[in-house]
Amino acid sequence: RRVHGDTEPSVFMSRLLCLSRVFGLPTVTRRSFSTAQRPPLQILTSQSNDIIFNLATEEWLFSEAPLQSHILFLWRNSKTIVIGKHQNPWKECHIQALNNDSVTLARRRSGGGAVYQDLGNSVFSFLSPIKEFDIERNNKILINALQSFGVAAEASGRNDIVVDGKKISGAAFKKTRDRGLHHGTVLIDIDLNALGKYLNPNKKKLESKGVASVQARVLNLSSMLGDRINHDSWCESLKRAFALEYGYETVEHPNIESRTLDLQTLQSLPALNNGYQELKNWDWRFGVTPQFSDNFETRFNWGMMDVHIDCRNCVIEKVQIFSDCLYPEYIEILKEALQGIEWQHSGIQKAMQQVRQRNETVGERKELFNGFTKDFEEFLHSECHGESAATASQRL
Repeated sequence: RRVHGDTEPSVFMSRLLCLSRVFGLPTVTRRSFSTAQRPPLQILTSQSNDIIFNLATEEWLFSEAPLQSHILFLWRNSKTIVIGKHQNPWKECHIQALNNDSVTLARRRSGGGAVYQDLGNSVFSFLSPIKEFDIERNNKILINALQSFGVAAEASGRNDIVVDGKKISGAAFKKTRDRGLHHGTVLIDIDLNALGKYLNPNKKKLESKGVASVQARVLNLSSMLGDRINHDSWCESLKRAFALEYGYETVEHPNIESRTLDLQTLQSLPALNNGYQELKNWDWRFGVTPQFSDNFETRFNWGMMDVHIDCRNCVIEKVQIFSDCLYPEYIEILKEALQGIEWQHSGIQKAMQQVRQRNETVGERKELFNGFTKDFEEFLHSECHGESAATASQRL
């Protein structure tokens, strides 16, 4: 008999025992409680503020945790932009601003739009067996947690929670045949100025919302509640609302296991570390971007440069440069060097090395062209994102 997807019972029970030791949880089997009883719950809190590690932990819980009960996973992240599985970072973000301010860009495996997060933003993940996965019920838990602060909130569609028409929470979803994930954010005291600084929302989407800016559509709970609310107090309220929804008066009930996920212990799990490396990899964060075009221009004292690139999987397939530079042969050298490179800092540096090598063949114009190359390389780095230019330099 199949118990967990395509996993045989003996394999499943072995995995269950291993995970129970990691979390320090008692082993729960199908026969350990009747369907008439309240279900056991798990409340897990991450110690890490690394977005990529937290996403990997959530993914590991979603794919590996034995879901005999409902799980609430609580976490938050340092400054980051998280984009959906099929989004283009160059279209969704002001990428140079991310680079300048050391803001991490992460890509999640679920859908939805781009979001900014920092330590003023709390993240929740509800994980449930698929037969009991209920988005409306999860939204009710969030609304009840807000009610404990005296905040009257309501669900807006499937994805958002709003207060006075302004969004304080947004969510995305993921399902397999045996389990469901509902994860989202709650704005506690996020830097609202960062939304406009780092995000580049589609103008048609903004027009459809009837407002002129990202900031106008969202609300920090701290603007209503002051220091009555912070990440810790919100998490405690959400834990209580989670327990109450499933019939428990207190989170201290023996059927509820509350654990802080120890970073060192989790790092020892090969499956989690493999997921972390995949989500951290440039190929996942940038390389899976669909075909797109970009255009950027500037003026140097030696000429105007209007650059057009067509990329697929972040590799430049076609480049065109329009310029009034007095040395057309130099523009041809640039075009040839940029063709076929990865559109990231290490690719730019490799291309500019090729340009400098070609400059060695132009005789007395060598120093002139090397000066042009220095200017143009700095310009390209300012328009690109990926690893930092300093990191790329160390690699080369």
